[in-house]
Amino acid sequence: MSLSQKEITILNSMKLDQALRLAKKRSNEGKFDEEKKIYSDILVKFPKNKGDLQGIRVSKEENEKNSIDSQHSISAQIQLILKLYNQGQYREVLGEAAQALKSFPESELLHNILGAANMELQQFEVAIKCYRKAIKIKPDYAGAYYNLGNALNDKGDSRAAIEAYKKALLIQPDYFEALSNMGAAQHLIGELEAAIKSYHRAIRIQPESSKSYNNLGCIFMDQGNLGSAIASYKKAIQIEPNYTEAYYNLGEVFTEKGLLLEAQNFFKKALNLDPKDKLGAKIKLASLGERAVPESIPEHYLKQFYKNRAQTWGENNDQYNGHTMVRKAIQQIKPKASSLKILDLGCGTGTLASSLLPYADALEGVDISPEMLDRAKKTKLYDNLYEQDLTDFLSNTKSCFDLVVASAVMIHFLNLETIFKLVRGRLSLNGSFVFSIFKATKEQKELNSFMMYSHSDDYIRHLAESLNFKVFYYEQGIHEYHGTEPVDGLVYVLKKTC
Repeated sequence: MSLSQKEITILNSMKLDQALRLAKKRSNEGKFDEEKKIYSDILVKFPKNKGDLQGIRVSKEENEKNSIDSQHSISAQIQLILKLYNQGQYREVLGEAAQALKSFPESELLHNILGAANMELQQFEVAIKCYRKAIKIKPDYAGAYYNLGNALNDKGDSRAAIEAYKKALLIQPDYFEALSNMGAAQHLIGELEAAIKSYHRAIRIQPESSKSYNNLGCIFMDQGNLGSAIASYKKAIQIEPNYTEAYYNLGEVFTEKGLLLEAQNFFKKALNLDPKDKLGAKIKLASLGERAVPESIPEHYLKQFYKNRAQTWGENNDQYNGHTMVRKAIQQIKPKASSLKILDLGCGTGTLASSLLPYADALEGVDISPEMLDRAKKTKLYDNLYEQDLTDFLSNTKSCFDLVVASAVMIHFLNLETIFKLVRGRLSLNGSFVFSIFKATKEQKELNSFMMYSHSDDYIRHLAESLNFKVFYYEQGIHEYHGTEPVDGLVYVLKKTC
């Protein structure tokens, strides 16, 4: 059943506590269907959305086959569990739901809530098992198929996610959220025509969905159909006049068309609507010559950039070779096993941790992205992890390190002198600094075409000499691919000298 305006009226008109009290009242009155509708609204309204994928959903036709007394009992427990869920206390939800399942093992609603809590904790395999259990109990549970699709997609299995959404749609053909998320998954794996059809179906159900028009524009952009992309983005803005992302995307289209003045105006509008600049409009304006090139990539943009990539970021990607280059550079130092205190600067999800650990007496990581750090924690390979800006960390830490590694981190900074000084100050005598950069094509340092920074070998060598670093090792190679285009990178080992 689609998420209609009527269905979310309860939580549009009252607070969570009021809605829970109303659900309890309906339970006491024996109006269990109305009670479950309220619970459904709560889980639809409050979950955290991830990327294009929209939140948790509970079917409105769920009917527990229990006695009236059992209905009251499970209602009381669900009241508590939902309250904990919406307070973000997901581990407490797991405990309470598991306890409730001892009395009500065949409650598809409880299994669905368990899946939702595990999703929030990024325990996707467990969430998938919970949703499959709910489906086994209630085979026509469209909401569980939908949630299963979200879990599979977040796990990185978009094709399986699409199949789950299709099953939800066989049960509920007008399931707007399932169509939208299926379109997003199809877009992700390059099934562009199928994605367009999914979004058109979604728009027929909710004609005022600005997000659907924006997402359609992105697909048309990928197809090179700039006219249709512009029309879709403008339709999104017509529906939602302050739609920051649609303005930003129009800037991208007009840049592609070579109409730079128009592009600047759209980027400026996006920046005015979002001064924190999560989309990176400042960088785009700098690339168009409208603003000076900033000293670093804006923090809010970087956080959003890596938040969007946290679930799929990894080293097993034939498009990315940067970590391989860094590993080779570390081997040139010939470190002894378990001898070094190592700092993984910009550690991300911890993709270098397993390579660093054999050499580490202690391994610490720092990163700006909480989503990336959540995945790094799960490796259980770091002694300490810090969510902090790297310059702040280097400025404030009292620790010294034998090895500092910064893989694809310097690409976020135009001028590297301050960072190099800070790293040198935290290195022990004869300590090593291993890092990779994008190779500049013209200038010593520049904003490149994909909105990161590139630096020349001359720039790095001059900076190293001025700070009493010795270039111990250097290699040039393909750092990564953007589509089919190779991007050259440079990797260095600098040794601290007296």
